[in-house]
Amino acid sequence: MSWQSKSVMEQKRQFIQLWLTDEYTVKGLCEAFGISRTTGYNLIEKFDQIGEEAFREESKAPLSISHKTPIRIENKFVELRKKHETWGARKIRVLLKR
Repeated sequence: MSWQSKSVMEQKRQFIQLWLTDEYTVKGLCEAFGISRTTGYNLIEKFDQIGEEAFREESKAPLSISHKTPIRIENKFVELRKKHETWGARKIRVLLKR
C-alpha cells in the first residue's frame, strides 16, 4: 500500500474545513499543516473574500519586469537587425547607444 499525497488545493480545503468547525485555533492548525500563521490568516481572509476560489493555485510569475527593455528600443533593435542581418547584438547595441 502506498502513501497518499494531497495536493496543495486539497490541503487548503482541509485547513479551512477544520477552521470552520471552531474546534481548532489558527495557531494549532498552522502548526499541524506546517505553515506560518501569516499564511494561515491570509488563506482564511482570502476564503472569506472569494470563497472556493481561494483554494486554486496561483501563478508565482511577476506581474511586471523592472529591467525589461522599453518597447521603442526593442522595436528599433529589431528594425536594425532586419536591415543588417550580419550584424551582431554588440554592434547594434553600440549604434543604439549613440
